[in-house]
Parts: sequence; structure tokens; C-alpha cells
Amino acid sequence: MRILVDEEHLGWSKAWNIVNKIFSFTTHTVVAEGLEKIPVDLLGSLLPRHLQ
Repeated sequence: MRILVDEEHLGWSKAWNIVNKIFSFTTHTVVAEGLEKIPVDLLGSLLPRHLQ
């Protein structure tokens, strides 16, 4: 997403459409570690672009 927006200069919607067609994520675990939640403020301090 970052490369499409920042380096290829695509708009957010077009880049997001491409990313949605390429990537997927599935968790196949029911253990507690697979259900962890990260506080939003921690995520923002580590990966600010993810919250934009």
C-alpha cells in the first residue's frame, strides 16, 4: 500500500483496490496468542501510517 501510494503515486482507493485483490490473511488458530489485541496508541507510535 505504501509503495503504491508513495512511490507509484496512485490514489488511496485505486491502491486499496489492488491490495485487496492481491493479499489475504487467515488465522487458523484459536489459541490466545492468535487473538491478541494491540492498543491503538502503541500501534500509532510504532506504525503511524497504518492509522491514516
